[in-house]
Amino acid sequence: ALNLAELRLQAAESAQAAAQAALDNLTLEAPFAGTVIDINVLPGELTATSNWAVLLADTSAWYVRTSDLTELEVVRIELGQQAELVPDALPDLTLGGVVVEISDTYRTQTGDILYDVRLRLDAPDPRLKWGMTFEVTFSEK
Repeated sequence: ALNLAELRLQAAESAQAAAQAALDNLTLEAPFAGTVIDINVLPGELTATSNWAVLLADTSAWYVRTSDLTELEVVRIELGQQAELVPDALPDLTLGGVVVEISDTYRTQTGDILYDVRLRLDAPDPRLKWGMTFEVTFSEK
């Protein structure tokens, strides 16, 4: 009877370990600390691996990406260059920023060769929202 009870205990412990492993596999863990911006699935909903479930953002730093600098303009931009940024939605707000990335690749749009430039805001305003558009003025080198 004791041997049978020990075998049942081992079986129960194995089942509990397997259940815990299955539960751990269902836990979604972020690769960095951040803020959940959007959720794209409902509890219990099945989704394809190609769909995103949660949009997580690191809002400790804000970035603005230009997408319309022509080949004539981008050659006048350097990493570390300062810029003034004015959100279209907040025209009375002027923010400072610095160029942190200049794309090496281009794309064409209606015959123009265009490059992307990424800027980090110095001190973001709490009213800023993802997707807002900005007017960017680069300072002289």
